[in-house]
Amino acid sequence: MPSSMLHLRVNEKDKREAAMVAEKIGISLSDVLRITLRRVAVEKAIPFAVRVPNAVTERAMRAAERKRGSSYRSSAELFERLGLRAPKSRGAQTELRRSRRSGSK
Repeated sequence: MPSSMLHLRVNEKDKREAAMVAEKIGISLSDVLRITLRRVAVEKAIPFAVRVPNAVTERAMRAAERKRGSSYRSSAELFERLGLRAPKSRGAQTELRRSRRSGSK
């Protein structure tokens, strides 16, 4: 099959890091790209998860960018707010007790 040349611009740091990973597994960066392109062609899909945020996630992301929305002092406090059982860790339980005593978020 005849070959074709592909030129692309990438962030230098990403290229360097990817090349180091490829070298560790014994292939070139060009091999990584050829393998990836082949998988896309065969599978008719990108070989890793690419997700578009839904409307709820987009609103939350915009709110976070504007520094709006909820914030919590600890993961235990967040779990409590969500009505979930927090994982059992001494640090999380201590934080939750402190926040309950202080009555603040």
